[in-house]
Amino acid sequence: MPLLEKAGPINYCFSPGVTGAPRSYVFSSSVGTRDIALTLVRFFRDNGWTKFAALTSTDATGLEFDRWLDLALRAPGNQGMTMLTREHFNPTDITVTAQLSRIKAANPQGIITFTTGTPLGTVLRGYNESGMEIPITASAGNMIYAQMAQYKDFLPKHLYFAATRGVAPDELLRPGPIKDAQNIYFKASKTPAFAGIRRDADLGSGDAHRQRAARRRARCVGREAARMDSQPA
Repeated sequence: MPLLEKAGPINYCFSPGVTGAPRSYVFSSSVGTRDIALTLVRFFRDNGWTKFAALTSTDATGLEFDRWLDLALRAPGNQGMTMLTREHFNPTDITVTAQLSRIKAANPQGIITFTTGTPLGTVLRGYNESGMEIPITASAGNMIYAQMAQYKDFLPKHLYFAATRGVAPDELLRPGPIKDAQNIYFKASKTPAFAGIRRDADLGSGDAHRQRAARRRARCVGREAARMDSQPA
């Protein structure tokens, strides 16, 4: 990444584990793992779930999340938070029964997980089989309609995602140009594959006019967001 940050070419990574320096050529999707870890710990704290367990994958993103989770526990206001146990699994594992058995024995008030794709299905199936009913989190990269439909038989009752405001525009966006642009975008599109987020390629059409219109709306949203950010809170 250091080779790309200053001189390019542009690098866009779909993993939130990559964080480019300001004004560099390195970009990543969604929110970084640092902010996700901070948000999840704060969410647990605000709900009174002060004793939790962590279950993360051993790939690069999972290990990066581990590091930020440790730092989140040392952040101001989180002194009362305790990680009772930390378990890991290989993304290719077909079961996490042993890890979840140890977590259950520790008696946490919730579980923070961080993995994406098929490994999450392994985690949630094992969680269901363990008989636990405590809150559990998942990476926002799993907020895919088709994926969640596959897990419908064993989805937890209390499953939470740390995601951006865009996944719930009807609830969070105030009236104005951003919400108007988003409403236009969704009306012109089919049901998105990923909750609240669309790319031109997801529109299912090669029509250049629609793609240009989508880009114009995106630029409009970006300008309005920049204007809002510059206003006093």
